[in-house]
Amino acid sequence: MGRDNNQRGKKRGGGGRNDQSNPAKVENREAYQRMNFLYQAALLMNTAPLSHSPSSPDVTLAPDSTSTVESAPKQARGKGKGGGDMRPLARFYAQTYHVVQKKLVLRSHPAVKRTFCKYCRTVLVVGVNADVKSAVKAGTKGVKTTCRDCGRARHLPADASKSLYVDGPGAEQVP
Repeated sequence: MGRDNNQRGKKRGGGGRNDQSNPAKVENREAYQRMNFLYQAALLMNTAPLSHSPSSPDVTLAPDSTSTVESAPKQARGKGKGGGDMRPLARFYAQTYHVVQKKLVLRSHPAVKRTFCKYCRTVLVVGVNADVKSAVKAGTKGVKTTCRDCGRARHLPADASKSLYVDGPGAEQVP
């Protein structure tokens, strides 16, 4: 009867106040790891085109048998324009990322959120499927990002004197 409530919780191994303050324990760790994988896979699929070029060129002998002639590379076997585009797979990974995020009500860092198109939800890669330029909108300096897939533009303020809350000293840092 002389036990303290904190000791009872510690002996059983769960549910005390100390468990919540432990930074090594993160809720939904597996979900965050899955979201991380999906984001990285979508980014990779957006930047790396599918190459069907053989490791060694097709070589045939010319009629005189002393020289060789390289044949033209074979056409890509994929469907659609260009055939070697991995963007549909990248879109699938990005959509799955958002499904996991909404289903488990998880938050993403603002820097990660800014890399997604708000409308078609693809990962934006400058020079591949996005154009970026500085712009002034209603007297506010900012960055205008245009998605090449859906054609929509997004204006983000870029004021050096202001910072996000998550970048400030009062925000919690989770490893």
